[in-house]
Amino acid sequence: MSIDKLAATKSIREQYQYSNQLYFAKMFIKKHSASKLKSFIRDVLYTKRNKKKLNATLKRYGIAGNKAYLDSDVTFRDVVKTYVSNYTKLKTRMHWIGILDQIQNGNHSYISMSEDKRTKRLFHTLTMTPKNVRNHIQLDKKQLIELDASNCQWSILIKLCNILCKSHFYKDLLSKYGIITTEEQNQLQHDTNHVPLNMLHSFFDSYKDEVQKDLRKLEAYLEQDKLRPMVVAAYREKGKSITDGEAKGYLIKNVLFGNPNHNDYSNWTSVKVF
Repeated sequence: MSIDKLAATKSIREQYQYSNQLYFAKMFIKKHSASKLKSFIRDVLYTKRNKKKLNATLKRYGIAGNKAYLDSDVTFRDVVKTYVSNYTKLKTRMHWIGILDQIQNGNHSYISMSEDKRTKRLFHTLTMTPKNVRNHIQLDKKQLIELDASNCQWSILIKLCNILCKSHFYKDLLSKYGIITTEEQNQLQHDTNHVPLNMLHSFFDSYKDEVQKDLRKLEAYLEQDKLRPMVVAAYREKGKSITDGEAKGYLIKNVLFGNPNHNDYSNWTSVKVF
């Protein structure tokens, strides 16, 4: 695995307007100081989501947040938010370019891998590297490609549930792993060496029709791209604005991997929509 460090750096700097960042940084330092610039960036990041607080922050540094920038429709507040955001994104990506450069130079201690304890999802250096940096990674001098399966986790859920609804699947599974049946449980209820493991089978066997009906409904929602907009609309009705990406996150976090035993689980907006 390798990365063209110079090409990647040039591309990332162009994307996040590095030359403009440098110009504004020099102007700020000329008026204040380098240490003040660090404080300024920190303060803007802390208040950027609240217009009133951000304007107050800018005022402390002599910047009129509501004032139009160069007689345009854009305010100084908008410009500052853009440049500070670009600065943090650039800094993060330069960090990952440095890590990949270390790895290609043989310093394999920079390779990282971990597993999410709740979702069991595997994270490693490549998956954590920002997408616009991954574009510059090569393997055996060949460009890597990335395939993103739309609604992958939901599609796997549908496929898995359809398999679990097939009774013959359990006949082989119960026999292969020695999982005891309901009748056998009555005979072995005092035998602590045997643990009944057929709860999943009982559920899908009892609610097969209902499960398959809901699966067809879910599949239709996914094909028509209705699921996320439904969550966005539900939050809007409650007075909160969220993005399509945030709706996706809520569905995965709360519906796919949420804990139904949580006291307030049934009242979570994404769960109610689902």
